[in-house]
Amino acid sequence: MNWKMANAREAASREDYFRAVEFAAPAFMENMLKAARMATQGATTPAGKVLFDDKGSPKSPKTRLRKPPNKLIILCKIFLEKQFPFSYIQLTPKRVLSNWWVNSIFRLPNLHAIYAILLGKLTFEREEKMSSNYAHLLSPGNIGPMKLKNRIVMPSMVRNFATTDGVITQSLIDHYAARAKGGAGLIIVEASYVQPSGRVWHQGIGIDDDRDIPGLGALTDAVKQWGSKIEIQLVHGGRQSTTAVSKLPVVAPSAVPCPVTGGFPRELSTQEVADLIEAFAQAARRAKIAGFDGVELHGAHGYLMSQFFSAHVNRRGDKYGGDLKGRATIAIETIQRIRQVVGDSYPITIRINGRD
Repeated sequence: MNWKMANAREAASREDYFRAVEFAAPAFMENMLKAARMATQGATTPAGKVLFDDKGSPKSPKTRLRKPPNKLIILCKIFLEKQFPFSYIQLTPKRVLSNWWVNSIFRLPNLHAIYAILLGKLTFEREEKMSSNYAHLLSPGNIGPMKLKNRIVMPSMVRNFATTDGVITQSLIDHYAARAKGGAGLIIVEASYVQPSGRVWHQGIGIDDDRDIPGLGALTDAVKQWGSKIEIQLVHGGRQSTTAVSKLPVVAPSAVPCPVTGGFPRELSTQEVADLIEAFAQAARRAKIAGFDGVELHGAHGYLMSQFFSAHVNRRGDKYGGDLKGRATIAIETIQRIRQVVGDSYPITIRINGRD
């Protein structure tokens, strides 16, 4: 198949037709990459099945699929100069968008691979120029004493792959090791709760107890073998936690209802805030023992520290409320306490909103 960059660019610009890729199973992504490699390397295997006739109707009644929109039929005809040259990939995403046609289209194996090839072609052609176009991005960098092989950072993204007790699983280890193998200079492990009351996800990672250290250590070992550095993000959900997950009352800077969960939190006492700061510090200690190169405080996205920063949510009358300086006090004291526990040279980063 002869590919043209104009076609590939056009395909990339039509990404809105394929938003469901974000919700697909991990294996789906692996098959996309495999298909792209096959296309760019000129591999051919038995032809795939023709899914639609000229009118856009399914050729086989067994497909049980409704007719896709004409725009998508035309799109496929533009890019497929010849019949799809290798065997189709049959994989149903675990989750898809609610649009009926996306739900149908993403059960069509040919289109999985077509999209992979088109965007894969773009990826492979761009790789040839990457060394010159992204020299600074790919050059070594550092965060304090942490030296990075490049400046590519994978931010924290919750996978919900831990056990219901917050223990690291092999699935989590494999997930992060694969990203390290891919070349990221720094990987920031997903938000991990520092207190049981701060749990947000049923299978989120826990770093609230020393028993979590062995599993976390196995994770850091798996990532570091590929030369990547690794941090872990520390979080308390605050009013975005739920009793259904934590089995504990929901707490927050102030008793302001949560629009996300619909819950009504209880205001933390001044002593409880001090206990929370200590919980962050002890979580950082565990992270250092487990081999993490640094920790990140989650001060964004409406979780507890972000709630303290917000004048809308934080209506306290003590030193942790009031003006911006008062609302930021919890972050300042948390960093100071972590420094006392892990030392002056251990990297501490914080994720904050650009706009609250």
